[in-house]
Amino acid sequence: MVRAKLVPFATRFPTTIGGIHNEMEKMFDVAFHGDSNVSYWTPRTNVTETKSGFEVTIDLPAVRPEDVAVELENSQLSISGKIEAEAETEDKTFHRRERRTGNFCRVLGIPDTVDGDTINANLENGVLTVILSNSEKPKAKRIHVKTK
Repeated sequence: MVRAKLVPFATRFPTTIGGIHNEMEKMFDVAFHGDSNVSYWTPRTNVTETKSGFEVTIDLPAVRPEDVAVELENSQLSISGKIEAEAETEDKTFHRRERRTGNFCRVLGIPDTVDGDTINANLENGVLTVILSNSEKPKAKRIHVKTK
């Protein structure tokens, strides 16, 4: 039985769809974040509306809660942080690196009805869940106009 030696994917196929995707992300990073050495990637996000408000779920595998910042300012919810890359060592050589690392940022516009004082965030099993509750603001009502 002949065993094939594992050759790093990038060595076998230097120009891949994944490589093109990475280059496009770098181009958008420069366009939206300026020409800096810090690049950001955008985690996958779901936003759902519930009876009491909104629920935002974001895939953040291998992220610790202390490495995530959740902020609300001017009706924008910002989720940012960083995933450290696993280091290559003498006894450990990577043949494929597909997991996202580095800085991430996601900014979502939220309605004015959300109560900023009741936002809760929980990170469990690689998924960040942010609960946004609607405020108890009085609903608009119609005022009858009288004549003198």
